[in-house]
Amino acid sequence: PLHGYAYEDTPVWAAIYLIPLPVGFMIFGLAGGWLSDRIGPRGLSTAGMLLLGFCFIAMSFLPADFDYLPFAVLLFLVGASFGIFSSPNTTAVMNALPKQFRGVGSGMRSTFQNAGSPLSMGLCFSILVIVLSSQLPAAVQTSLVANGVPTQAAIQAAHIPPTGALFASFLGYNPVSTLLGPDTLAALPPAVETTVTGTHFFPTVIGTPFADALHMVFWLSAALVFAAAVFSYLRGGRYVYDEIEAPNVVFSEGGPEASPDYVVATRNS
Repeated sequence: PLHGYAYEDTPVWAAIYLIPLPVGFMIFGLAGGWLSDRIGPRGLSTAGMLLLGFCFIAMSFLPADFDYLPFAVLLFLVGASFGIFSSPNTTAVMNALPKQFRGVGSGMRSTFQNAGSPLSMGLCFSILVIVLSSQLPAAVQTSLVANGVPTQAAIQAAHIPPTGALFASFLGYNPVSTLLGPDTLAALPPAVETTVTGTHFFPTVIGTPFADALHMVFWLSAALVFAAAVFSYLRGGRYVYDEIEAPNVVFSEGGPEASPDYVVATRNS
């Protein structure tokens, strides 16, 4: 709404604005897989996580009313970071397993990934709700009074649940008319009613508290991603559990070495 879109159109335009992210993932997911076959997964997956962490930090400096171009560039880099990490990391996991266990390994990897996604969303929204619950009531009350709404009506409207304000924003709904009620709106001067029910008032009110909460989420995400980069780097050199009739070979940065299974197979033969 701050950029001129109607409230009911915001979910559609939010989806359109996010297009650079899957485009970056699609391009660099393919490139990451191609490079992983040639230089190994360790450096690529670590670089992907480091780039993602810096993207989160950069996003924390964007204001609520940001220009789209820098945001689109950051979204593209976020998608690219995931693409650079995902293919090499999956390859490393699969290469570390014997053939008969790769189906189980793939299932476990997918399970942890799918479990981590809602867990991270729950953590993100918990932070958003906590920050909004502490900052939003005062922001709503102050803004309503400053625009000519009676103090008592503003106090009542300020008790909006943070989850209600959050999802009203996501779903393209202006809750101010509902919060004030028809009687209060009818008693307001036409200019005041137009202002508080317009497209700019509620986004402006929620913008600063929401941006503060989102910046905290970005910094926490960056910390987690940098930890993932450390673990990715500590995976060591390229490792392949190769089950070809006789030897199982471990490929390390120092060259191929015989695994214990190969020694046992040699002794038995």
